Amino acid sequence: MAGRVSKRAVYVVLGINREGNKELLGLWSGEAEAEGLAMNNIAKRWNRLIKNWRAAASHFAILFPERFKA
Repeated sequence: MAGRVSKRAVYVVLGINREGNKELLGLWSGEAEAEGLAMNNIAKRWNRLIKNWRAAASHFAILFPERFKA
């Protein structure tokens, strides 16, 4: 409907790849009116590598070797 305004929640799902880069996995809108999202310029903030990612990735590779196959 043109000109109609409604409150909707938007769910943002982010993941981290093996190199430590953050990736947007999906966006979904919901019916929940009570939830607010104040995420301006989210892509700019999520471009940076995670600190100590190599150490974390090594730890994850020990805990979940099936997920870190070459």
